[in-house]
Amino acid sequence: MRRFLLIFTLVFPVSSLLAEDAVKPHFAADFSTLGQYRNDSDFDVTERYYDVDGQSSGQVATYLRTQMGLETDAGSSGSLSLFHEMELGWNAWGTTDPGQPDALQQVSQPGMNLRHRQIWAQASLSSSLELRAGFLELQDPSRLFLDHLGGGLSLTYSNGDWTSSLLLGQLPENTLEGLSFGEDNFMTDAFVGGIELRTERDSLELAIAAYGMHDGRAIDRPIDLATLVLALQTELSGGVLWLHGVGQYGKWANSGLAGIDQNILSWAAQVGAQYPVAGGHWSLRALVLSADDSHDGNAHMGAFLGSGKNRSASKILTEDEQRDRYDNLDERIATSLGSLFLNTSGLAIVDASLSLPIVGAYNQELIVAGGWNINPDNALGHRFVGAEIDWSHRLALEPHRASLYLNFQAFQPGKAAAVFVNDVDRSATNRVYGVQLGFASHF
Repeated sequence: MRRFLLIFTLVFPVSSLLAEDAVKPHFAADFSTLGQYRNDSDFDVTERYYDVDGQSSGQVATYLRTQMGLETDAGSSGSLSLFHEMELGWNAWGTTDPGQPDALQQVSQPGMNLRHRQIWAQASLSSSLELRAGFLELQDPSRLFLDHLGGGLSLTYSNGDWTSSLLLGQLPENTLEGLSFGEDNFMTDAFVGGIELRTERDSLELAIAAYGMHDGRAIDRPIDLATLVLALQTELSGGVLWLHGVGQYGKWANSGLAGIDQNILSWAAQVGAQYPVAGGHWSLRALVLSADDSHDGNAHMGAFLGSGKNRSASKILTEDEQRDRYDNLDERIATSLGSLFLNTSGLAIVDASLSLPIVGAYNQELIVAGGWNINPDNALGHRFVGAEIDWSHRLALEPHRASLYLNFQAFQPGKAAAVFVNDVDRSATNRVYGVQLGFASHF
């Protein structure tokens, strides 16, 4: 009886709303089942009976991400929107047990993982002004500095070709003050605020944004940071070109030798081009993150503080867009500072890709990428991070909705990567092989 009443309570108001012509529902879903295997993860294939870390890894798992929205149009008085996104997974076949009494609760055995990602409401204050608040995507135009899910609110004003947005948010951090409301006092939290100006004219998209961040995660070592972002994208001769530049200036208090402050002066940039060819496309991309100088703990910090996101097509050196498992090398060789990453050696990644239709709905893509440190002094004198080759096969079962895919991966690490990844042999450079096989669909 209790379960019946709960279902009735949830469904009845929604049904009543949908009966009104002014309310429009929106639904979307992404489903994937993926199996993946790699022969090694720390560039040393030697069996270690005293240390099982860094050996081969393999897993088959399923996830479902759903999005639901409700929008009401009140005519000249504005509109109201509600959005909810959740993810059921990453559910590994070998550990997840849906047969538990309650599969969505944490008990002694691992159950199906349910995570709510976004939930926000948006209201039109006028014909050109909108307010959004809740858990939402906090992103800068480049995604290099800010790309997180977190609590925040944004105010967006549109005037002709220009759109301006004001953002205030609280970034996730790992310093717990307490569980109750009375114990949480904002003293070790991370806050970000900023303004963005965006315009689209003909084939040109331009965005300029400025942000301020205060990160009190480390007690008595707060970070105050100002970040300026420039994003440019244009169409040229049938292709797309983009350029992102980010500059940072700030202070990291009590973080140097003998407790001196470090002045932050850093930057990041990425550039890319994609053009159609023979029914497919080719692309070239480059990413650079600035490095610190060779004197650790002095009054200067030149390393870029970033989100770990970028537009690189590589799947081992950077995030695998098929499914992010948080094992990409650019994050593994960096230091995690709460919700941001810091790589004192800097990083440069260049990649090229070619995607071509073969027969009917069958498509192949080849990706070649390489990575280097900017300052080898901060990586025991080594510069080469590694080279990667990805060979992907995709069969579309229904255009833009469902597909089968098979991806082969090979990675030749450099010593600059082993310095940060291998805890035993800092010079290990054994080659890594991997394969992915999966089914994906979009509704």
